[in-house]
Amino acid sequence: MKKLKAKSIKLKATGSFASDSVMLSSFSFCFKLSAFCFKLCALINSLAKYNYPMTRIAFKMKIKPGCAEEYKRRHDAIWPDLKILLEGAGIYDYSIFLDEETDTLFAVQKARSSGSSQDLAKHEIVQKWWRYMADIMDTNADYSPVSVPLKEVFRLE
Repeated sequence: MKKLKAKSIKLKATGSFASDSVMLSSFSFCFKLSAFCFKLCALINSLAKYNYPMTRIAFKMKIKPGCAEEYKRRHDAIWPDLKILLEGAGIYDYSIFLDEETDTLFAVQKARSSGSSQDLAKHEIVQKWWRYMADIMDTNADYSPVSVPLKEVFRLE
């Protein structure tokens, strides 16, 4: 009986060691795989800037006092045709921020070209959007929003 117990203990110890070895090997493989994936993603991101020249545009606009909620509501329900036009023009990562103290809007967008949303003025859908927004924003005579381009003074990549 003592021999059986000894073999049983030895098997358990061997089994445990083998299991730990497999787990360590799996961990090592997963670690190496995740490091490889991280490097691959970094490489893809660095190459993307060469395939798509990207520009960033920033500008400011003004909304009328008390119109912040309505401005947000209208943009939350942006027209699908307008969204398609913007995306088709290469515009992406477009955000508009509000300074609630001054009712100043700060917009920043990225484009896969040298243009921006400001270049889409001749499109009928853009002109309709301007008329739709004119009652809550400072606008020009053609209903386009009064827009002031901003100069970039700092960037951290």
